[in-house]
Amino acid sequence: MTNLTQDEIEELARRVRLKILHEDEEVVLMTAPNEEQLESIIKELISYKPMNLREIHIILSGI
Repeated sequence: MTNLTQDEIEELARRVRLKILHEDEEVVLMTAPNEEQLESIIKELISYKPMNLREIHIILSGI
């Protein structure tokens, strides 16, 4: 079970910024994060609020 609300999950997922390669009305194509970027993303997420691995996984599952 997660301590994050659905609104928090959505907000934190929006904060994850990846390089956009292509975007149109139907599709957004982004690069996958490399190790350094992933480390930075996770540090930013836990600076917002302490969370466990399951919560981080829920937020990042959409990328």
